[in-house]
Amino acid sequence: MLFNPHLRQAQKTLEASVQKIEKYMEKEYRLSFGIKFFYGILAAIIFVFSLFLLTKPIHKNSFVLLLPILLIVVSFLIVANFIRRKILITESSILCVDLFSTNQLNLTAIKGYRLGTKVIKIEPFSENDPVLTIGNYINFEDNSEISEWLLNNFKDLDALDLETEHQRLLNDSSLGFTEKDREEKIKKAKEIATAYNVIGVVLGIIMMFFDTRISLIIILIIPVIGIIILYNFELIRFLSNSKRSVYSHIFIGFFTSCVVLMLKSSEFNLLSLQNTWLLSISICCLVFMLLYLKGINRSVESVIGQIFLIIVVSLLYGFGSIRAINCEFDQSQQYIYNATVIDHSVSHGKRTTYYIKLSTWGPQDKEENVKVSKPMYKNTFIGDRVEVKFKKGFLKIPWFIVSKKE
Repeated sequence: MLFNPHLRQAQKTLEASVQKIEKYMEKEYRLSFGIKFFYGILAAIIFVFSLFLLTKPIHKNSFVLLLPILLIVVSFLIVANFIRRKILITESSILCVDLFSTNQLNLTAIKGYRLGTKVIKIEPFSENDPVLTIGNYINFEDNSEISEWLLNNFKDLDALDLETEHQRLLNDSSLGFTEKDREEKIKKAKEIATAYNVIGVVLGIIMMFFDTRISLIIILIIPVIGIIILYNFELIRFLSNSKRSVYSHIFIGFFTSCVVLMLKSSEFNLLSLQNTWLLSISICCLVFMLLYLKGINRSVESVIGQIFLIIVVSLLYGFGSIRAINCEFDQSQQYIYNATVIDHSVSHGKRTTYYIKLSTWGPQDKEENVKVSKPMYKNTFIGDRVEVKFKKGFLKIPWFIVSKKE
């Protein structure tokens, strides 16, 4: 028999494929030791704490008993979860076992997969078959083998969606006369969205450290520019997913500027929030409507998630912009009142907030906590007299600031 190099190469390829298939036959994946150890310690702490609560003198019929009982159940469920949870890949199917569910899908029924940072979704051809969702797959031992097995044996549906959408846009005559024009338009949209996001983040962070009118104006304008971009570039959306959609997005720059606006505007103390509701809600609704009409990306899997984020930024901008405009552009007469510091307090959360409790002053007819800066908090003591500078507000929303009495 004559030596045929092509035949020999084909045989080697076949042998490699057989070895690869055998590698994944009857392979079971369990949670890694580190994850089991962490959740085991957590379950033990919860269980011991629940026993501690049970030793406390409480009435037998008290609802307080529900808490330690609930915690005991939670600790057992944590242990049961990492004992039960597994992924089993055989030559004919894949089985996913979670705490309260068991789902199996034949390999021949698999349409493809979507690989996220923490979640894998394996989708079937038929709607009658379950979608296998593997949450926190990185917690499994040899988790890279799972993603490698999917990559070698099935279609990446995100990449397929991306290519499909790309081809659809290239064939859309409304985007340009030639395919080259359309490709150039896609590229230009990406460049503009990237520039907006970078500028929004950089300016947002820088403006945090400036207490000037121009810094607030910049933060107020950035989201407005984002909306203008949405309405002038067909291939830009509020939110997108670069793994499965050609559309670019402005979310990062928009969100950063709205958060900074809310933080900076919160430095102004309003005498009452009652007068802000109508104006703030009106702005919220306007921003939401503008973002929803042009910003929703239908090619991204979660439209509800997009709507939720649009609501969040609309609220941030609505309340932040009204407060900022009312106080920063206020040219009304300033009234100065004296007040006495009654108490101090600190609120710890995502950020530390400092308060001093003031006696009654001017139009403020009751004692109330007032947010102040950290230096003001540190340099003010109970019994000190402070100045309250009061103004009527550009939008007729009374506000004030507190300063050390000179």
